[in-house]
Amino acid sequence: MCAIKQEGVLSGLKAFLFRYNNCRKGYKIKFEREKFILITVKNQRIEKKDVRPSIINAYYSTYNLLSKSATDSKFTHKKT
Repeated sequence: MCAIKQEGVLSGLKAFLFRYNNCRKGYKIKFEREKFILITVKNQRIEKKDVRPSIINAYYSTYNLLSKSATDSKFTHKKT
């Protein structure tokens, strides 16, 4: 196998192992200094630019639903 192909295979294997070990359920999303940070189950910190857009969109959709629900409950709560 030529050196370039061998290097490509090794890079691919490294990427696969990183994703296998880190990209699964159990991650946390935090904001530090107003920056979106995803923390994997192995405590790897991943910046927003490197996070899959569907994960970011799901987070913001859930956040917006929860915010809307909290706001709606303030207005519909009956006093007893």
